[in-house]
Amino acid sequence: MTLKEEYTRLFEKSAPRMSDDELFEAVLSSRKEDIMKNNENQPKKRVRKAVVIPLVAAFAAAVSAVGAVAVYSHNVNNEYAKVLDKQGYVQEYKDKDGSDVDQNVQAVKNELYEMLNIELNKSFECDGFTLEFPGAVCDGKNMIIFFNAVFDEEPNYSSTDRLFLNAKDYYYGDGVRKDGRSTLGAFEKRDGKTVYSGYTSLAGIENCSESLMINFTELNPSSGHDDLRFDVNLEIPLANDLAKYNKTVDTPSAPHVGLGNWGDWDLRGFEVTPLGIEFNMASEKETPDSEVLKKFWPKFPTIITFKDGSTLNLGNDFLYFNMDRAERTFWMKADFDYPIIVDDIQSVQFANAVIDMDGGATIVDIPEVVEKYPV
Repeated sequence: MTLKEEYTRLFEKSAPRMSDDELFEAVLSSRKEDIMKNNENQPKKRVRKAVVIPLVAAFAAAVSAVGAVAVYSHNVNNEYAKVLDKQGYVQEYKDKDGSDVDQNVQAVKNELYEMLNIELNKSFECDGFTLEFPGAVCDGKNMIIFFNAVFDEEPNYSSTDRLFLNAKDYYYGDGVRKDGRSTLGAFEKRDGKTVYSGYTSLAGIENCSESLMINFTELNPSSGHDDLRFDVNLEIPLANDLAKYNKTVDTPSAPHVGLGNWGDWDLRGFEVTPLGIEFNMASEKETPDSEVLKKFWPKFPTIITFKDGSTLNLGNDFLYFNMDRAERTFWMKADFDYPIIVDDIQSVQFANAVIDMDGGATIVDIPEVVEKYPV
């Protein structure tokens, strides 16, 4: 099932209960929803109130184990990069000569995971396993929370299974919500025990202050095994300077961008962070009906060019978008597969508009905007 087909299915099922952006976020969790339906009639493990213990103290003896040094000596660059590694790229990152570059390796080289890290070092004893939270990376808007599940006994999972870490609520209050970043993860051995390392991600961190409290309640296996139930309250401190690497670029000329059936818009600017980019548009013309958001998927270039001549092609599968017909505004947001250095950006191309970091706009010729996923 294509991404557009999943969006259409969820649109028919959920509209008008969900707004457009909420609906698209649900698309990226739809496969998980199908898995959960298969589990509805299966017996669930009892919920146990988890006991929090310091991560370093609990596992100091495991420092010499495979993969443990990165966590417990706080070498988060290697540890986080390993968890996020996609082993193949959706977003194309090329050097000035057009050769492929491993963006994850670049992020490690530039110590971006360390730069964005919020150190947590918290661990919770659950029923049959220990849930560890070494830390999270955050840019003040987006957050990726890393976790390890250390099993007391050998679990009955295949090496290709994924464990989805779920909270009690989809929305965490103060505008913070689960986002649609693809969830990866992998099993490995540590000191003779099986460990699953993965992550979950959030958006809307700018709406929260001082700290964020999340009530995590389950690990949901992709294979259809019973959910692992628990009751964990994780507090994440939020510093005032988390957004210091972000940059908002306004475009005084408001260049016109045509997005096919998604309408004709004036690009008012964008905000770029180490973890993503958001384009903001408005129109003085008639806006299209929101029905086109489920029927049409435009194909147009979205490319970040860096000062060294390298380029990051974001493709067209934006994780979030929302059109407000009353206000005649439209915004689209994409997450980066791996962190970038915002200060290294030279220009950003969105459809036929190339914007430099001072807000200057150049209009370029592009192929006709067509439907990416034809029926």
